[in-house]
Amino acid sequence: MPCNLLTSPRWKAEHLGLPMPDSPHAVSVSLPLWQHNIKYEEGDPEVIGRLQAAYPRFCLHPFVRRLCHDVFGAENAGLIFPSTAAAKRAIDYVVWRGGQSARLITLADQMACGVAVDPDDFPRLREYWQHAG
Repeated sequence: MPCNLLTSPRWKAEHLGLPMPDSPHAVSVSLPLWQHNIKYEEGDPEVIGRLQAAYPRFCLHPFVRRLCHDVFGAENAGLIFPSTAAAKRAIDYVVWRGGQSARLITLADQMACGVAVDPDDFPRLREYWQHAG
């Protein structure tokens, strides 16, 4: 049963990381204490690990995370882009930032493309994902 936020707001410490609204596609989560907000901004693994949703530019949607795992495997890193052109721009960015491992992965008859990187280059790819929009 979904949570009714009007009658049961998520304001207690135990609500940390719960999605708002109660949906697998929510882009907001409960950060009920000021300290939770500070720790989120500092990248504290305890807080980050409790987030069940987030705005897509800051956190991969669980479905996207699962797709990336299926495409790139547990040992590799990568992200999915909506077109070859978008994937190539991501590769150009990774190379421009000093990365060496970015490579294009074509998916579903070019309906989408992946960019695979070594784990060391993933922060550069993630930067592009976050800031390119």
